[in-house]
Amino acid sequence: MKMLTRAAIAGALAFTAPTVALAQTAPSIIVVDMSRIAAESAASKSAEPQLKAKFEGVQARAKTLGDQFRGEYESLQKAQPSMAKEAFQAKAKELQQRQVTAENEVRGREQDYGRSVQYVRQQILEAVNPIITAVMREKGASVALDREVTLATAQSLDVTNEVMTRLNSALPRVNVNPPAAPAQK
Repeated sequence: MKMLTRAAIAGALAFTAPTVALAQTAPSIIVVDMSRIAAESAASKSAEPQLKAKFEGVQARAKTLGDQFRGEYESLQKAQPSMAKEAFQAKAKELQQRQVTAENEVRGREQDYGRSVQYVRQQILEAVNPIITAVMREKGASVALDREVTLATAQSLDVTNEVMTRLNSALPRVNVNPPAAPAQK
């Protein structure tokens, strides 16, 4: 009887041993909510007022120029009946050229704003990546996932708060003005 019991236990262990070994070698995973990091980190919050001011500046300039050209076009249309055809066409062409120049100015300001947003993101990513790597190492994790790419996650895998705390210490603020692009040859 003892022999049969030992055989049964040995058989049961033989079936569970691979499962235990598999569980021990399964990759450990951590999850970081990168959207939350981007929105709530001290660095992001420090950049927010400056980026908002830049954005509002672009909008204000676009509105000012739009109002200005709308008024000039209306004045030109009212004056058209009393103008010579050539004079009207010359004035309309000059107005159109100035409008294209103004649109290019606004587009340049929009691109500058976009570069500023990108530069803020870049600084945050460059600072957070080594932090995530350190947390992975400390937790014995071999994989770090962004929360947005997971279908469901156990809360125990989420290290966002820890990463956020470290990021806030390492990078409390960022510069919103990207360095000038190197001169092209």
